[in-house]
Amino acid sequence: MAFVCHIHGEAGLAHLCEHIHGAIEAKAPVPSWLSYPLATPLDEYIVLRVCVACATAAGLPVPARMLRDDEAALEQLDTEPSCEACFVARASSP
Repeated sequence: MAFVCHIHGEAGLAHLCEHIHGAIEAKAPVPSWLSYPLATPLDEYIVLRVCVACATAAGLPVPARMLRDDEAALEQLDTEPSCEACFVARASSP
């Protein structure tokens, strides 16, 4: 699924925790993050990127790895859909 970004146009989709999303919106440094691809991607979830604090609070595995279907309780996570290109442009390697 694509995300339509006002900067990049049609781009890939990522779901970001509130801390990463807020940093990108504010053009501030992105906190340390982890990337969780889903074993069975849903239409609107391609990859989940969360800061270390949110990963710990949500009980996600650290270090990050592909999430199995039974681990991906996405409805319990507070994430925002975002442009993958914006994330890549603002974030350095974890």
